[in-house]
Amino acid sequence: MMAAVRSAIQPAWLGADPTQFQGEAARRLLTQFPPRTRPSTWSATEETQQEVLARIDRPPMRARVKTTHEGRRYGARWILSWLETFPGTTWQDRWQVSPANDLGFRWVDPVMAWMSEHGEKPREEGLRSGLLCLLVADVIRPDLEFMLKIVRSKYWREAVVQHRDPAGFARIEESADPVLLASRLGLLACSQIATIAVAKGGRSRRRHSWRLP
Repeated sequence: MMAAVRSAIQPAWLGADPTQFQGEAARRLLTQFPPRTRPSTWSATEETQQEVLARIDRPPMRARVKTTHEGRRYGARWILSWLETFPGTTWQDRWQVSPANDLGFRWVDPVMAWMSEHGEKPREEGLRSGLLCLLVADVIRPDLEFMLKIVRSKYWREAVVQHRDPAGFARIEESADPVLLASRLGLLACSQIATIAVAKGGRSRRRHSWRLP
């Protein structure tokens, strides 16, 4: 069934293996879908710790469940406090020079070690929730290599959908066939869109209407 997926506009590349594109076909795709660039700074990464936490405390960033909100805020506060020990004028600057950026799934280890050195008993789950919160709040934009190494559960994807770009994902839901969207490939595509949004910034843009025949 997946092989029969067709766009209402019928782009020539639909259904093909993207790894097989080369030469002129690859150049056309890059022209139509240029890679996003990441700016050196943006408003959210320039906020103070107090401003970031205040935004986390307010809707739409504030989680509906109290314990979820408290866990995310705990993690975000300690991650920001740790990042303050690194040079830079923005949270993105500090993240880029910190060891976390190169550690993938184990990014949390140096944060926990630093907290222990300061007499705190770190909660790993809370720190991981805090990073999710900071990513969704657009405070830091990790490299794509980092994003591909960390665990991204359905809760991660749902948080991005709800808090980062609800309108964009609503357009995707409206334009996509529900069977395709609910499939493994559909969920994977949404996760990849969320990953790009977190790493590069910006919002999703609908290019085609995806339907099953």
